[in-house]
Amino acid sequence: MIKSENYDSVICATGTLPSAPSIDGVEHPHVTTAYDIMNLDAEEIGRVSIIGGSALGCYTALYLSTKTDSVDVFEKGDKLGRGLGRTTRWVILKGLRERGIKIHLKTYVGDITRDYLIIEEDGSTALHATDTVVLATSPSVNNLLFTNLQSMGFNVHRIGSIKTSMNLLEAVHEAFLFASNFEID
Repeated sequence: MIKSENYDSVICATGTLPSAPSIDGVEHPHVTTAYDIMNLDAEEIGRVSIIGGSALGCYTALYLSTKTDSVDVFEKGDKLGRGLGRTTRWVILKGLRERGIKIHLKTYVGDITRDYLIIEEDGSTALHATDTVVLATSPSVNNLLFTNLQSMGFNVHRIGSIKTSMNLLEAVHEAFLFASNFEID
């Protein structure tokens, strides 16, 4: 359709897609994404393990803590809540503590089995019992349309998180700057 209209320029803001980390076992039926579990009426999910402690992982943990008795967050880095705003960070972290959500920093998830996560924490390997695994990992850019349009010779511009992972405020700011400087012939 875009090709048939013969546009002078195309602005591509297709954003990101949830992505699965390269962990053996992500294809198991008890593994889902944060986006999917928050859009479903999650019932009978048992012990929940969230892989990824960014803002998405923290929000997901808070949401699921009202639906289950046990939530653990596994973050390979040494900082929880990457991407949380300065003014809300302390509220979110306090909420995690108050709801008894267990945080595992500097913890690498090696494999997912039907009943366990195989984790590396403090230099040793351990099994962590789980019923539901939620992937709250960094999304990947959704640049398929951009690449296709570019290969067809279109004058195409990328804005927002299609260029790099960013939060909503950053994406809106970039769109504003782009629109402010975009010239129509």
